[in-house]
Amino acid sequence: MSAQARRRASKARRRQDPASLAGSLPRAWVWFLVLWALGTAVRLIYLMDIADAQDVVMPILDSAWYRQQAERIAQGQWLPEAPFWRAPAYPYFLAPFFLLSGGDPLLARVAQVVLAGSICGLVYLVGRRLFGHRVGLVAGLLACGYQMFVYFSTELLATTLEVFANALLLVAVLRAEDRGSPRAWFVAGLVLGFSAVVRPNVLLFAVILFFFVKGFHSWRSNWRPALALAAGALVLVLPVTALNVVKGKDPVLIAYQGGVNFYIGNGPSADGKTVIVPGVQEQEYTRRPGEYRCQVQMVSEVLAERESGREMKPSEQERFWYAKTFRYVAADPAHFVKMIGRKLYYFWNTFEVSNNRNIDQFLEAHSPWLRPPLPWFGLIAPLGLVGAVVSWRRGRGTRLVVLFLAAQMISVVLFFVCARYRMSAALALVVFAAYGILWLVEKARGADWERLVPSVVLLAALIGFAHTRYLGVDRVADEAIHHYNQALVLMGQGRYGDAVDLLHVVENLGYRDPMVHMVMGNAYLRMDRFEDARGRFDRAMAMSPALGAIIHSDLGTYYASQGRLAEAETELRIALQIDPMLVHVRRNLGALLSNAGRLEEALAEFEEAMRVDPAQAGRVLPEMAVTLDRLGRREEAIETLRRAIEADRTNARAHALLATYLEEAGDLDAAREEWRLAEKWAQSLAQRTEAEEHLRALD
Repeated sequence: MSAQARRRASKARRRQDPASLAGSLPRAWVWFLVLWALGTAVRLIYLMDIADAQDVVMPILDSAWYRQQAERIAQGQWLPEAPFWRAPAYPYFLAPFFLLSGGDPLLARVAQVVLAGSICGLVYLVGRRLFGHRVGLVAGLLACGYQMFVYFSTELLATTLEVFANALLLVAVLRAEDRGSPRAWFVAGLVLGFSAVVRPNVLLFAVILFFFVKGFHSWRSNWRPALALAAGALVLVLPVTALNVVKGKDPVLIAYQGGVNFYIGNGPSADGKTVIVPGVQEQEYTRRPGEYRCQVQMVSEVLAERESGREMKPSEQERFWYAKTFRYVAADPAHFVKMIGRKLYYFWNTFEVSNNRNIDQFLEAHSPWLRPPLPWFGLIAPLGLVGAVVSWRRGRGTRLVVLFLAAQMISVVLFFVCARYRMSAALALVVFAAYGILWLVEKARGADWERLVPSVVLLAALIGFAHTRYLGVDRVADEAIHHYNQALVLMGQGRYGDAVDLLHVVENLGYRDPMVHMVMGNAYLRMDRFEDARGRFDRAMAMSPALGAIIHSDLGTYYASQGRLAEAETELRIALQIDPMLVHVRRNLGALLSNAGRLEEALAEFEEAMRVDPAQAGRVLPEMAVTLDRLGRREEAIETLRRAIEADRTNARAHALLATYLEEAGDLDAAREEWRLAEKWAQSLAQRTEAEEHLRALD
């Protein structure tokens, strides 16, 4: 059917079909507002429940990153200094509310709750356009109570803005399909571009949608609506690209996080759902009030430049990680196929995989009413799949939403699965679930057993499958791991007693891991409970003798902090006897000796560390430079720092030391540039403050 014929058919359908949005606008928008209000009310109740939770008051991990970016924008830093690491729309959405509230995230959460409530109304409009008022109403009610829509409505994550953008996108696309005009497709393209700068994974659907609109029956026909769609999308995408080019001097389309995420989801350490930072065994975050650095970003940049042997632009880093992953996949295609199957299982499983906190544990502690029988993924997804199957032949609009669902699933499974990444897919599933419910009721009332029985059997099979517990989908293990991660957060906040309490919970769950004892031992050390710490360290070493070197290193660090230098030296040397390859221990020993005035011995330890692992130059050379300077060899110290920066341009300590030496030598322009870089790559509030103070003095 040509575009002109579709437009004529659409006009006739709007005249005859009361389900069309254009057929009864007042009624449609009244229900939209009712569902918006209901959805907002439910989410406000939930917000009041969780308002006092510790990691709500003080956001952690990704939420902390978004908060920090929003605060910088609110403080007047509207333009980026480098290409965007993550898609930029969400921090810019948050920034005005942080500006108005003086940095308090509560106002931003309330605004986000109101936005999330509107998603319920948009879901109604989508269901109404496809299947009529009753289906739209049921879909809107399901969205009002769907657990994960409510949960993410208050999180300082891009999820709610993404779901809103994609709900609006479905409304705009169905409207454009209904009208068929280039103008309508241009508007749909605008919304598509908005969604892309919130989370770029929608670009897969953008490609599918372009060819869907263009059609395949004739090469020459339907170019105008397809090009109008593309033009609309570029209106919002191109300014982001331009900012990346002008400010970051690099042609990044939207953001450059995709490459390392692809490696995380498909590399040799991938399990399909865990964010394992490439090249490190333990994820270490700088967790201090008001300050957060994304370790995935920093490690991916450093490792890419280290392996390539040169400084790389962000776009080059992204290509590096994609290429590295494709090489691994080519070398072991069976592992890739296995991982895709595993991720498909995770995607359709009812278990909500979270990489920020344990969702079930959080809801149980703070909002126990947000549980079944309220709609949950293990019910919505099977009903949605049944609804999609039985509605497939109802028209192009239905097939468009099915394609959106498929594109969302593929875009998640190609990387890694977690709860918030499948929320946009849940949009389509909620609509199809509403249709599936009413379709099953209709067939039951009409005694249409020929259609009803196979559908019920399929539904039961899908529900059973969604609630299975295979391939590591283990509630107890995941709960314990998330408690362990929360304990690490508390350690970073200096709340050692609370961290110990949480680690006891991990033990009570039956989770056996020597790292639990080791972290608890470190907490006891900082609480000056040495005997308790020693007991925990002994248990950790009994479970894993390989941890002995790390534990003795931790003891050495503790003794050094207490000024007990002889005992510190003894522990560090024991650690090196166990594992002479631990470069960071040798570096710490060198620093200890340097501070004690044993400069030649310290220099020997640094040189041995460089011999053992030259790749650790960024960590070892700054300490070596300090020792050289103490020996009166300032020029060698400066050259050593330049080598450190060449090895790791993100080394804030090396930049700060070099800036200090250059400033003392009177080279103020060069010093100013080094302080600027020290501020840029600061990993702590103290480092950033020091750099800012020097920059103000030099200006």
